[in-house]
Amino acid sequence: MAIGYAGLIIGAIFAGLVYVVIAIIVKNVGVKWIDKLMPAVVIGPTVAIIGLSLAGNAVGDIVKGSVTTEVIETVAQLNAAGEYELAEAVSNVPVASPLIAFLCGIVTLFTTMLCSTYGKKMTKLIPFIIGIMAGYVLAVIFTVIGNAANIPALQVISFAPFTALVENGVSLSTFLSVPDLTFLTASKGLSEINGSYIATVAVAYIPVAFVVFAEHIADHKNISSIIERDLLTKPGLHRTLLGDGIGSMFGAFFGGCPNTTYGESIACVAITRNASVASIIAAAIGAIIISFVSPFIALVNSIPPCVMGGVCMALYGFIAVSGLKMFKNLDLDENRNLFVVSAILIAGIGGLTLTFGKVTITAIACALILGIVCIIIGNGIAFCILKCSLFILRKIAVMYLSRIQSELCFKLRIFGHIHKLTIALLKHFGIDTLFAVSRSVLFNLINKEQRKHLDAFFGISEFLVKMCLNGSSDLCFFDYILVYAADCLAKLYKLGI
Repeated sequence: MAIGYAGLIIGAIFAGLVYVVIAIIVKNVGVKWIDKLMPAVVIGPTVAIIGLSLAGNAVGDIVKGSVTTEVIETVAQLNAAGEYELAEAVSNVPVASPLIAFLCGIVTLFTTMLCSTYGKKMTKLIPFIIGIMAGYVLAVIFTVIGNAANIPALQVISFAPFTALVENGVSLSTFLSVPDLTFLTASKGLSEINGSYIATVAVAYIPVAFVVFAEHIADHKNISSIIERDLLTKPGLHRTLLGDGIGSMFGAFFGGCPNTTYGESIACVAITRNASVASIIAAAIGAIIISFVSPFIALVNSIPPCVMGGVCMALYGFIAVSGLKMFKNLDLDENRNLFVVSAILIAGIGGLTLTFGKVTITAIACALILGIVCIIIGNGIAFCILKCSLFILRKIAVMYLSRIQSELCFKLRIFGHIHKLTIALLKHFGIDTLFAVSRSVLFNLINKEQRKHLDAFFGISEFLVKMCLNGSSDLCFFDYILVYAADCLAKLYKLGI
């Protein structure tokens, strides 16, 4: 068990490092490519299925109580010889009536709705807490009656977490206790870890981190639409990824889930309209302090599934609705948009998952990837290659040209003024002649040290131009490259051409 906890921490570190690396890449590359690969027609349905895919959990919980009884069933199972044999299976089944549990859950939902709709300022900020309290009180009433009258159908809440506090008498641990911290248990298994084990954990966790990256973007696009501010640009996707990665690494030491962006939290922001960072920090500090208070932990552990199911019906529903709102203005009469939305919704709601060895791609990630593929096909593969090539060319130009001395900016003024001449040469003599003339003119203006940088730039440019134009007489793309090459250095050193 100890080595398992150690493996969880190591895996969380690997996953967190993946996010840190992606954050560094996004910092240097930017986020415009995300808007091109993941427009509203892709992100909207993806966010919607985050909520819709959880609907089954909410509906399943709302008819369950927390008091269970063991039920022994006879089932057929395969033995080592590959033959079926009868065996006994033990399962825990709730004893509360589904109707009673549903009543507690629906009271929770209605109370939350009324507080959020008609409540005053403070009431609107804590509708979920009030709703849970209302459902919990009703569940307590049913349970007390059920215990007194010995009616199992009314026993909704299990008071075992409270009785455990005084099981060994009243002591300090009854009121205050240190939570079970993961790293304390994991430290006992460090001696069993070897290189093979670390490699196995890395193979299991690193690919999953890349998959969850897609959900990270979808969740932040969702909350951006709620608060009407693009979080991918301010504070920036690289900062959210960095925070998620580092937070996951530190959180794993204390038992937190790595690289998980909770849709429920986004729904809370949507309902309360409170996206204050100060509020979130205060809530986090409060949660840490309360985790040492034993009676409060017992109270949280005793909340029955039906009460949480009532709250989750609102939470998951808000996630789905916020996603639908993101693409409500799209023209779904256009087949391109219709196919993208249809593929994402069916793949996500249907629960499409793909497994490659030990790596499983979740239904949401599969739906998002499928949507991206559909948008690429819908927009035309050649057109997407052209746009991606131009994007790559821009970054390469900045990377190489930024290393050249500032004196080249002045000399590129001449290059900028003669680009029309090179276009004319291309029309008469072709691409090869154009690049030969361009190299000759520009390389005579710079020294030997500077030439190696521009030589790489010209080589890549020539390849991309030939690939994208493919013999076309349309020279707009190439004209843009020449102008951009001249403007890029000037802007870099703040010398306008």
